[in-house]
Amino acid sequence: MKRIILLFAVFLTAFSIASAKAPKYVFYFIGDGMSINSVYGAELLNAAKRGEEFPQPLTISSLPYRTFVTTYSANDLTTDSAAAGTALATGVKVKNSSVGRDPEGKDVENLVEAARKAGYGTALVTTSGISHATPAAFFGHADDRDDYEELNQQIVDGAADFFAGAGFNVNPRSKTPVTSSPEWVVKAREAGWNVLVGKDAFKGALDSPKTICVAYEDRWDLPYAIQKPEVRLEDLYKAAVANMTKYHKKGFFMMVEGGNIDHGGHENDACAILEEVNDFDNVVALAVAFYKAHPDETLIVVTADHETSGLTLGSDFRKIHAEVLLNQKMAQADLSAALKKLSKSEKPTWEDAKAIISDALGLWTAVKVDYKEEYALRDLFETTIGKGKSSSERTLYAATDRLASAAVALLDRKAGIVMSRHSHTAAQVPLFAIGVGADKIASCRDNTDIPKAIRKLARY
Repeated sequence: MKRIILLFAVFLTAFSIASAKAPKYVFYFIGDGMSINSVYGAELLNAAKRGEEFPQPLTISSLPYRTFVTTYSANDLTTDSAAAGTALATGVKVKNSSVGRDPEGKDVENLVEAARKAGYGTALVTTSGISHATPAAFFGHADDRDDYEELNQQIVDGAADFFAGAGFNVNPRSKTPVTSSPEWVVKAREAGWNVLVGKDAFKGALDSPKTICVAYEDRWDLPYAIQKPEVRLEDLYKAAVANMTKYHKKGFFMMVEGGNIDHGGHENDACAILEEVNDFDNVVALAVAFYKAHPDETLIVVTADHETSGLTLGSDFRKIHAEVLLNQKMAQADLSAALKKLSKSEKPTWEDAKAIISDALGLWTAVKVDYKEEYALRDLFETTIGKGKSSSERTLYAATDRLASAAVALLDRKAGIVMSRHSHTAAQVPLFAIGVGADKIASCRDNTDIPKAIRKLARY
């Protein structure tokens, strides 16, 4: 009798798994470089905007299922975006810089390939270039993330149904003949793609199931959200959803990346990071609205590929004063460009530099700067820009003027925020979920567990 009961229980469990409804719509959000501190920091910044001391949750942190996952690669405890993206796309650990290929050099199947085989539409959306490391991990296979010629060709050959981002990436250091981003726009059109350039053109995303939306022909990332650019992640996402819902009635898989969170982290620009998290969160909110319209058919997963910068909230026993960041009107990258331009003028003065910094960050006018702090900035000016030259420090994506970097770091310290490095860390990253099978996502403990869980739930 006990054996019969046991067999019946096993049967019921198997039947329950087999009869469970698979999500028709899967949204996979990746905040590149995003940490729990940057999520909470965005909440603190938003509280300051409201004139309140204590934060309210973002959409991300309001999702009902939450945990943390490890991010190490096959050859390093600190991953890069290519290896982390591949882990998130395939469930396989690969070496840093590798895209879609295991340590033995064999191609591994990604979620886009699996979803397409199962008859679902596929869309990849990013604030970065469409062949950059994270989106590339979801469609491509290459020995090195910078093999943009190879990865762009895979896009043109139809590696997914829909792409949206800043533009095509190209590598000026490539040993192969270098083509430009505009040339890839032409190549894609010649291959039959509906390539739309600029926000005004995105309404044409409904014209063809084979569509690429890019903000620019010749730029590989969107300007920071703090700059209020014409094209935002939201515009790219909306074009993708419109296209997917029109042409893929069975359902779709969509990856959406907030790539500039990572860029702000590499530059140690707290305000840029937190506003990018807000921009990313706004798009998650749109997906949650979609979920509410299709609650029995939608799964939303939100995570990060790694943490960047070691962002710390509260430093040197300081209180957190997020309201200080409300004075920043320009990302560090743009402040750097302005100071580099000043260095090329005929007779640059400290008062000129001070005015540029003050306009960008509110230092002196809205944020008190003491004698020692100003002396340190002025001394840096005198040894660099004052002598007609800009001294830069190289991060992964930019060469930042040292005076701009020092001024932003001063503002961040006054806000009670510090960062430990200009690169990635080995920290665990947050994972949030809502929708069909979200409880199974919450059981993930490593980044490779997430795509495995998605494939099992969606039956790809």
